[in-house]
Amino acid sequence: MKFFLIEGNHDRISEELEAKLCFDFKARRLEADHFIFVHEFDKTEPKFQVTGHIHPGIVLNSSVKNLRLPCFVQTANQLLLPAFSEFTGLDTKNIPKGRKFFVFTDAEIQEL
Repeated sequence: MKFFLIEGNHDRISEELEAKLCFDFKARRLEADHFIFVHEFDKTEPKFQVTGHIHPGIVLNSSVKNLRLPCFVQTANQLLLPAFSEFTGLDTKNIPKGRKFFVFTDAEIQEL
């Protein structure tokens, strides 16, 4: 198994920790077949992009409680990854148009 780190604006780790994590590849961009893994979406790139940066979230409203949940967001040319820590927060406003939301728990992923 290989481990890849696509660096973003929150990835400030020490060389010691980086060595312990045993990354096989670390860069700002990785191309694999028809996909590009990059931190921030590039509108000029025609290939499908897997990105971070926005850390999407969604608000589910109910009569009992409003829930803010991290989510994956998919468009025709992008998959936005959620934040996997509370450090970066959730962005529920700057979500691309024409998208699908996928919320998740420890047990499952659901499309909304």
